[in-house]
Amino acid sequence: NIARNNGMNIRMMTAYQQSLEDVFLDEIAKNQMEN
Repeated sequence: NIARNNGMNIRMMTAYQQSLEDVFLDEIAKNQMEN
């Protein structure tokens, strides 16, 4: 049970990091278009 919860947490953290990176790359792309 603990192992399963741990797997869920890791997957959620990975998804969270992924979405942060997407937002980050999006911002960079916008900034570069303006320059």
